[in-house]
Amino acid sequence: MLASQVFTAFRRKALGFVILSIAKNLWPTGAVFDLLEFILFKKQMNTHFQKNITNQIFYYL
Repeated sequence: MLASQVFTAFRRKALGFVILSIAKNLWPTGAVFDLLEFILFKKQMNTHFQKNITNQIFYYL
């Protein structure tokens, strides 16, 4: 049980960093806002996951 929780948390963090690096590369073109829109309004994702990634992106920008 605990191992799966740790793995899930790690996977979410890794995905956040992947999206962050993509966002940093796209920032000058404005395409990062398309990426944010995709993250924020993708219906299948749960809200905690959305908030986590969004907070990470805004924290590092």
